Amino acid sequence: MTSKPKKTIIALTLVVLTFLTVYFYRNYCRFSQKDWKNDTDRSKMVTSIVNAKLLDKKSYNETIKQLGQPSFYRGTKTQTKDTSSLTLVYLTGGGQFINLEALCVDIVNDTVVKVYVHYN
Repeated sequence: MTSKPKKTIIALTLVVLTFLTVYFYRNYCRFSQKDWKNDTDRSKMVTSIVNAKLLDKKSYNETIKQLGQPSFYRGTKTQTKDTSSLTLVYLTGGGQFINLEALCVDIVNDTVVKVYVHYN
């Protein structure tokens, strides 16, 4: 290989790597309790919460302390916030037009058993 094609390949590789780095940085954001509670674009933090298993086996009170009050509750006995069987739903601001994205936290017997993203 001559010197010019090597330089071209290196330059193209650097451009591609830079593009990928910027793309992933902009579309993946680590969880920040402050940003989450201030309603900064939550949709970018959802992946971090789910993948890092941030809420696994936490109690209802620990979850509320970390994420704040949910957008709404789903499940039985929601009026009394009985945590025997409850889903906390946090709207994330993600999705376009009528599609909504929400972080759902299932709690059974005061323990988080499942954390997932729901698209409506």
